[in-house]
Amino acid sequence: MDIPSRFEMLNVVEFRRPGTPKGGNEPIQTMAIKRDAPLTPFAMPCDCGRGANPQLEATRAQAKLTIERAIATLEQNHRQLRGAVQMITDASARARLETDLNLIERELALAKRKSSTL
Repeated sequence: MDIPSRFEMLNVVEFRRPGTPKGGNEPIQTMAIKRDAPLTPFAMPCDCGRGANPQLEATRAQAKLTIERAIATLEQNHRQLRGAVQMITDASARARLETDLNLIERELALAKRKSSTL
């Protein structure tokens, strides 16, 4: 015989409390980059009337520098891969790799445009 508890167990499998309606049709938020989204400058909170927060400005500058270094490293790796692909003798394998490298070029261009708005 089950003894009713005054506390219900959380439904861990579905990550919801018992009794709440199932939200099967709720849209799931994603963090994917939308390629066609307009590029807008990074919003910078500030103290009203006193200018931007210096610590926030320093953090922003450091983040921008880190992103620029990462993009530069990826571009260098891309150039090295592009050179290595040219040495591959199998034409079909080379064509597939060149297609992948073209996609990487487009993604790098997108990353540069997005980072320039920070």
